[in-house]
Amino acid sequence: MLTHKQKEIAVPESKGRKKTPYTPPPSKGERKVAKIGSPGWLAPAICFVIGLVYIVIYYVAGSQIPIMNSIGGAANGLVNVAIGFAFIITGFILSTKWK
Repeated sequence: MLTHKQKEIAVPESKGRKKTPYTPPPSKGERKVAKIGSPGWLAPAICFVIGLVYIVIYYVAGSQIPIMNSIGGAANGLVNVAIGFAFIITGFILSTKWK
């Protein structure tokens, strides 16, 4: 029979895992990121304004502007208003960031 000391010597000791120390992520207040580019509201605002201005110009002076007068043929008014509303709808889509 083996004695108590011989049992300890016969079984090799396992090595423990080395743990890396926990480093918490930096809080949002500590780092400052420079914003490059235009603000998020700029593209929708431009689309809204272009659509509104297009519809107003069509109703005020559409018959005097050759391009607006020739678009759409018989459905001239409907096509020009649809173009204006297309810009406005695009502005809504961009403002909600719908993909």
